[in-house]
Amino acid sequence: MRNMLSLILIGLLQISQTHAQDQNSEQRSQGRRGGGFGGSIELGPNDKQTHPDPPESITEKRENIPHGKLEMIEYESKTVGTTRKMNVYTPPEYSAEKKYPVLYLLHGIGGDETEWQRFATPDVLLDNLIADGKAVPMIVVMPNGRAQKNDRAEGNVMASAPAFAVFEDDLLEDLIPTIESRYSVVKDRQQRALAGLSMGGGQSLNFGLTHLDTFAWVGGFSSAPNTKAPDELVPDAEKAKEQLELLYLSCGNKDGLIRISQRLQRYLNENDIPHIWNVDSHGHDPTHWRNNLYYFAQLVFQKSSKDSELQEDTTTNSKEQPSANGNENADAGSNVPEGIKDDFKPAPTNQAGRDYPQVNSQGRIKFRVVAPEAKSVATTFRDSTEFVKGEDGAWIGYSRPLDEGFHYYELIIDGAHVPDPNSKYYFGAMRWGSGIEIPAHDRDFYALKNVPHGQVREIYFHSDSTDSERRAFVYTPPGYDSNQEERYPVLYLQHGWGENEYGWSVQGHAGLIMDNLIAEGKTKPFIIVMTYGMTNEVRMGGLRNFDIKDFETVLVDELVPHIDQNFRTLTDQPNRAMAGLSMGSMETKSITLRNLDKFSHIGLFSGATIGKEDVENTEGFKDKVELVFVSYGSKEVDGGRTRRGGNPADSVKQLKEMGIDAHYYLSPETAHEWQTWRRSLKEFAPLLFQPEDSLLGNWKVDFDTQIGVQSYAMTFGKESGELSATARAEVNGRSRDVTFEQVKRTGDTISFVENLNFGGNEIRIEYEGQIDGDTILFSRKVGDFATEKATAKKSKSVDDLVFENAKEAMQRGADAQRQQAVAMADSVDPNFHIYLCFGQSNMDSGGRMNDADREVPERLLVMADFGNEQRGWQKGNWYHAVPPLAARGRGICMVDSFGKAMVNSLPDDVRVGIIKVCVPGCKIELYQKQSFQSYIDGERDWLKNIVKAYEGNPYQYLVDMAREAKKHGVIKGILLHQGESNTGDKEWPEKVKSVYDDLMRDLDFDPNEVPLLAGEMVHADQGGRCASHNAIIATLPESISGARVISSAGLPTDDKLHFNPEGSREFGKRYAAAMLSLLASESVVAE
Repeated sequence: MRNMLSLILIGLLQISQTHAQDQNSEQRSQGRRGGGFGGSIELGPNDKQTHPDPPESITEKRENIPHGKLEMIEYESKTVGTTRKMNVYTPPEYSAEKKYPVLYLLHGIGGDETEWQRFATPDVLLDNLIADGKAVPMIVVMPNGRAQKNDRAEGNVMASAPAFAVFEDDLLEDLIPTIESRYSVVKDRQQRALAGLSMGGGQSLNFGLTHLDTFAWVGGFSSAPNTKAPDELVPDAEKAKEQLELLYLSCGNKDGLIRISQRLQRYLNENDIPHIWNVDSHGHDPTHWRNNLYYFAQLVFQKSSKDSELQEDTTTNSKEQPSANGNENADAGSNVPEGIKDDFKPAPTNQAGRDYPQVNSQGRIKFRVVAPEAKSVATTFRDSTEFVKGEDGAWIGYSRPLDEGFHYYELIIDGAHVPDPNSKYYFGAMRWGSGIEIPAHDRDFYALKNVPHGQVREIYFHSDSTDSERRAFVYTPPGYDSNQEERYPVLYLQHGWGENEYGWSVQGHAGLIMDNLIAEGKTKPFIIVMTYGMTNEVRMGGLRNFDIKDFETVLVDELVPHIDQNFRTLTDQPNRAMAGLSMGSMETKSITLRNLDKFSHIGLFSGATIGKEDVENTEGFKDKVELVFVSYGSKEVDGGRTRRGGNPADSVKQLKEMGIDAHYYLSPETAHEWQTWRRSLKEFAPLLFQPEDSLLGNWKVDFDTQIGVQSYAMTFGKESGELSATARAEVNGRSRDVTFEQVKRTGDTISFVENLNFGGNEIRIEYEGQIDGDTILFSRKVGDFATEKATAKKSKSVDDLVFENAKEAMQRGADAQRQQAVAMADSVDPNFHIYLCFGQSNMDSGGRMNDADREVPERLLVMADFGNEQRGWQKGNWYHAVPPLAARGRGICMVDSFGKAMVNSLPDDVRVGIIKVCVPGCKIELYQKQSFQSYIDGERDWLKNIVKAYEGNPYQYLVDMAREAKKHGVIKGILLHQGESNTGDKEWPEKVKSVYDDLMRDLDFDPNEVPLLAGEMVHADQGGRCASHNAIIATLPESISGARVISSAGLPTDDKLHFNPEGSREFGKRYAAAMLSLLASESVVAE
């Protein structure tokens, strides 16, 4: 036992030391990268993926196939001297008349006999494989590999390492005999397999390879440092070759423990011992273990493993899957360079009948240029591949991945810049040339559809100031010609530098965007005028010699009157707007600020910004300007880069604080390009020329019900022209967020529906209200139980309403008592462990408390998130963590039990501190440092007001609290529970990674020392409404090496969305168990 513990200590210590050496090394090999859990990573030429990632469907339960049985059984262990448990799967139609092979499947150091079932549902996986004829019907035994009397994964799990070595005797002498006496199995080494994950992977290699008289099939997935040295595992290569039917090794290329498996794999290569070595793109995580069990299960117990072939699942998988040799294009005859996906299709901007250029799902372009006499061919897209000439005289080349949307380009043939004869021509970059469309995921908003269409008309007008005939394009909305009595507002829309009046209608699809918005009822019909924004005809587009005042004369004094005389326009200032992109936005700002008697709505896309000083220096701005809209592509302002006029987000915030209707929009994952501007017009148009509506805003109403007073802080708004209604509801000290459905308004009558889950029962609540100035007389029908009436009153803001409701709830019976701040030393206490917690509603302190919840160890503290006079709290001070752990909370959440479990498991001289920030109903985008503002600008008003309480930036609020906390203790981990609002978003893991990476940078953390723990949504076994998102959460360790995913299996819920108090308490304990496991690993490395 001591030898085994020494192996673990030495292995982890070596990884730690090697990682430190790598960090100090001035030169790193190309294949080396920092590892998360375990140490640094250096990949060799043999470290490749041999089997592609299978689809998620491998563990989806299929009702139309036979199912096996999973049962927990007990056995007497003479080795341990107690009764122990194991989980046993028997295949479909198991019969004592047949004999079955057995796979013994071992867990990791922080797990137990339930871990494999929680991570990979082997019963479902095997049912599917057996039904498809891909695996031999087998029994799978999942025991507890911690051979000691208290075999639970509690406290310092690393202290139980010797028990994993003792399990060798328990397995061979007690467990296998029990299985072979109770089940109908083949008692032969050829029908016995042993495999495991992490610590269990090390056990499988240690026990299996040294007992080839017992096991013929051995697998190690992400094997841990308890793995013995290769020459100890395989002292006799020839004997191993003779006896081994299969040796399967796997590890993820993001797993810091990969060198454990690499060491053995290289030894096997040197000694010509057959084996499988699969290095996929995952980390030390459940996805890797599940995927490799899927392949291992297909190989074991086949008549000849050497000749058997894996039957890979052909189910369509949403993920891009690498091929066996790591190249996605390893199909026969493909010459596509490695790393480029060969799913190219002709670009939509090609000339008729032309197959090239083509675009793939990565946003790359494949060019084919027939130029047999040319010496060289290239493209103006930077970082493109070298063009290669084929025997047919055609040159093939590939661009780098490009942003979604439209791009200008040229070909370069023997040094000459020429248009691509295969693409359509567009005017941009001061020339007629080639352009290409990279199909965007959201292109539906400018797609040509079967809806009523407006017209884009070409007109000419005389300009006295330039003594020339000038051109404009005018969009008139559907129905313009049929209703001769109707007049329309007008938007003057300007292009950017190097472009002309074609830009918005051709590259920008302005007409199609308007047609679709109008058809969907999201915008008011209006006219759009697009003209050439330059007056220097000598040098077309010459920006240096350009004077905006000359164009101002053309637009204001000549074009506007011409439009008003020749089209049916509303000619007053409230019905005229101006917007522009890039240079056009600078024109827009200058012209509108000097002509506020002409323009009331201002749109600035990727260029100018209007700030506080502009408002103060422009007479009548507040009285005359109805709307200011500012937008950018997210890549234009990445890294906090400011634009002309400073930080646009800050400028818009200042305008809002001055009472101006200002909006800020960030186009996700685009730069200074047409997709940014198309999206900007889509967001801008619905805001134009909207009449004031007395319904819009915040209302407070109290319904006196059988279960107490229910207080609603309601918010009515319009999103893309559609009426919406939301609320924060309070009852008996508990709150919930409500999104009303079927919101309709007819005259002064408003109606909507609330679907409430109460005790597992769906209750439909139908509301109808009569609007009368600042009051609404509501009547609501609650299922078939009651009809209730109440009067709503217009109020200031959701924030005020929420505080009012919270205050009233506290008056009806406050849970928290007044507290004194805990005195803290001025120095950092290394035994004060602090945890940052953030997320959405399940992280909120709203669960019902009991007396036991209020019994909190003195060593558990919480930092006050806000001031609270009733509780005696001042923001930033530390207090005894008696719930609620939030100044404005009313109950418990998972963090309460997490903190208790940590304190109770750690030494008596260790204190634990909690810092918590949560915003119910939010998406993870709210915590993304670079783009949160664009997200919150598009959110509902009640959520905006919650964010406002966090000084407008919950992420920065968390960082500021953490910086203060670091003066007193050491931040040990980060707890996240968020995802309900992002359900189905496959980019969620990468978005979480961006938040985690920002925290690491802003707080000067080492990712190896501050892990992220993320919990699942309410589980499918509880009917969780967002349970499908758990499959996406499971992939988080692929994006963040060392991250842990906390299972929610079996945790109860009352509404299928939120954990009830019992579920929250248990969930917190699971978070703590994972954190304690990580701390134990850390302590071993330190030793």
